[in-house]
Amino acid sequence: MTFSPYVLGTGIAGWNFLDRTRVQQQQIFEKSPILDRAVQDFTQKIEGIQSSDQLLDDYNVLKVALGAFGLEEDINNRAFIKKVLDSDLSEPTSFANRLNDNRYLGLAQTFGFGGETGPQLPSSSVEKPYANVASPEDLLSNQTLLNQALDDFGLKKYAGNEFFLMRVLESDTTDPASFVNRLSDSKLADFANAFQFNQPPEYTSSMEALVGEFNAMNDGDGLSHCG
Repeated sequence: MTFSPYVLGTGIAGWNFLDRTRVQQQQIFEKSPILDRAVQDFTQKIEGIQSSDQLLDDYNVLKVALGAFGLEEDINNRAFIKKVLDSDLSEPTSFANRLNDNRYLGLAQTFGFGGETGPQLPSSSVEKPYANVASPEDLLSNQTLLNQALDDFGLKKYAGNEFFLMRVLESDTTDPASFVNRLSDSKLADFANAFQFNQPPEYTSSMEALVGEFNAMNDGDGLSHCG
């Protein structure tokens, strides 16, 4: 079973393929626990990869990375992939910029090994508070973390009212008529807005988007959070 979605376009926009191929990806992941473990391994290891050589030396991580661009058949073409990954994309005549297949350009852009600032991996981003909280259920089921969050926003008086907090956290803060925006306590809106469970995730780089979407695929309910 081969995980081979493809990218149309480059940068963060290219990751829209995850939405367009969601059904196909779900079928693949449901039938392939080995591949599922490979993706989990990818999301755990990718933060430590800071060069093209490190990526090329980890077969499993490289396989998932190439598979995300539909380039898994190039897994053994190390010299070619290294030239792609190390391309200086600011130079129009660089190797990746001269290839007709824009999937290679998307791969080079996502990892950014050839750029002046280096790879834009998740480890290079400022860690966000409650970064591992992916849903209202995650927060409400962790009493210690919930108490900390409520204390941070001056909302400790709502501790124990999980049904109310669930409605707050599930509110669309961009909708003036949503539940939280109709409440008199503005701190509740600030609380919901900090987590934005009802909003699509915002990514600062293509790599962060990749890892974020792969993590979503590994949620307990499969791919239902993808897209």
